[in-house]
Amino acid sequence: MEIKESILEAFQATSLILVFLSMLFTINYPKIINDLNLEIRNGERAKKKQKDKLIKKFLIHCVPTFLLSLSSLYLFSPLTLKIIKNIEFKLWNFSFLPMSFLFIVIWVCFIFIWITILTYKVLNKIISIRISDSD
Repeated sequence: MEIKESILEAFQATSLILVFLSMLFTINYPKIINDLNLEIRNGERAKKKQKDKLIKKFLIHCVPTFLLSLSSLYLFSPLTLKIIKNIEFKLWNFSFLPMSFLFIVIWVCFIFIWITILTYKVLNKIISIRISDSD
């Protein structure tokens, strides 16, 4: 199968995943940022309640977006490597389809990196909430 046919097939198969990833990231990003900006409360019960709430939000907002972006990168990686290996890159005379595919892969990679950083920060915030056993 020719590279262009593989790219068209990949676009057809993953276009819905890309739309879903974009929407999921766009919807969850402000919620994750709000969770990161919350002040850690005083009092053991308040801390426990906040930590439980953060864990729930982590599982609802961070994990699905992280997994979807990771699976998108995984799906695109074989074809991306094939394109990089077989296509000549020229500044003005380039093949539009392979370059647009690489552009989308780079975009998904940026989303993956950004959601990974946010997921790490939320996990650190959850871990930083210390609850003593005396409550």
